[in-house]
Amino acid sequence: MLTHATPRALHKNLHPLLKLWYTSSHNPSLVELRSKYGAFPSFWQELKSWGGWRDVHKLYLTSTEKKRDAPGNPNNRGGGNPNNSGGGNPNNAGGSPAAPADRGRARKSRWGAAASPAAAPSGNSRAALTLSNGVTLPASQIDAYNSLNMALKKTQGKILTLPMDVKRIDTLPKGHADRSPSPPPTYDNYGRKTNSREVRYKEKYEIEVQDIHEKLFDLNPRLLPPTFKKRKKLAKIFIPVEKHPTYNFIGLM
Repeated sequence: MLTHATPRALHKNLHPLLKLWYTSSHNPSLVELRSKYGAFPSFWQELKSWGGWRDVHKLYLTSTEKKRDAPGNPNNRGGGNPNNSGGGNPNNAGGSPAAPADRGRARKSRWGAAASPAAAPSGNSRAALTLSNGVTLPASQIDAYNSLNMALKKTQGKILTLPMDVKRIDTLPKGHADRSPSPPPTYDNYGRKTNSREVRYKEKYEIEVQDIHEKLFDLNPRLLPPTFKKRKKLAKIFIPVEKHPTYNFIGLM
């Protein structure tokens, strides 16, 4: 029997991407895997013991490779590029790579000293990033934007798969590490439970999304629609009236 050992870092990094792809893709092969292995694990720690990890991971890599090698993909390394070192270059009939130019070598001059080579751009210089909505981010904001955008997609993916995750957690036995204890139930006027596990998790994820939106707004207000407004933060201040009954707190405020 073959065993497939995968590092913990691979499970942890691929879990949100695989989970979103597993639940939303319409690939016919993936439909068969879903019917065979059932729901995708809610936590990355469960991927080690999940029987469908190997087949799902292999199909995910195959599908991403096909998308990357598609003719319309600008990152395609195939023959669509006329500058490709293969059959597409008219100046390279044999298909062998062209000889590299001596860019770094100083050219000699007949009338003076050797000309100094052109200064190469430093490795730290980065170009600005223009997004699909027309917003241009300077190089100093690219890393922060990519980090916030990745966190936003991860949280939105959790909201998308929340009903399935809640059903999976409810099947776990009480006292399980992944199943948190539930608070006393509360109900509205129609008898509906207002603090179910799905409601609590959804409120938590929506707060995370709002936090990320506000960080993006602080980074560049043009990243969000003009109608976006930050939340008004409130703070409760307790007045020690019982300890100091004669003090004029109201007049002080």
